Amino acid sequence: MSLAQVALYAVLAAAAAGLGPVLAKVSARDDQLVGLSNALAAGMMLGLAYPMIRDGLNAGSVAATAAVAVAVVLLFLVHLWFNLDGLEAASPVRAVLGAAVHAAPEGLALGVACAVDERFGLIVAFTLAVHNVGEGIALSSHLVKGEKQLRAAAAAALTNVPQVAMAMGGFVLASAVPSLRPALLGASAGSLVYLSLADLLPDGYRAAGRTAISVVVIVATSIVAFAEAAG
Repeated sequence: MSLAQVALYAVLAAAAAGLGPVLAKVSARDDQLVGLSNALAAGMMLGLAYPMIRDGLNAGSVAATAAVAVAVVLLFLVHLWFNLDGLEAASPVRAVLGAAVHAAPEGLALGVACAVDERFGLIVAFTLAVHNVGEGIALSSHLVKGEKQLRAAAAAALTNVPQVAMAMGGFVLASAVPSLRPALLGASAGSLVYLSLADLLPDGYRAAGRTAISVVVIVATSIVAFAEAAG
């Protein structure tokens, strides 16, 4: 796979976030559709994390495990530093910043997956595209104000610029230095799990209730894991 292909996959996946505000007319963060969208995004991230940590541990258990811990700690510190948790009254700027923080490790996951296996990279790209639509719907609860819907769509897509940059960087690094792949896979998996459990799911529970969220997460996780295993 070439760097140009990776960039194309990443751009298409990032642009999908712009569909969220267009498809959904939500006005509050506790809207049920926002909660279910967060659950869809979380389930897909967990589904991607499974094959990544599996392949990372197979390639180098110590490096992959250490990278998981480092990624979780770094994301925790970033959330703490920028006060990204508990965004009940978040401004649009903070909401966009939080989405951008999410996008970066997702991009890393895409780039590393493309370097490891082209089919796996395609699965990750498609999954991230669907996942980004869900995140775009959730983000629209902070941004959409009547006639500004198209501007919210553009903002949702632009929050994924770090995803494109990290996808290209991750691909180049994993291709040039294969010995780093276990650590990169571990960091990607750890990031996806942390963002799902610490951010997306708590928001989902508040908006849609535990039963509905649990069902969506289980179904989404299973579909992604099955698609990867069946390929």
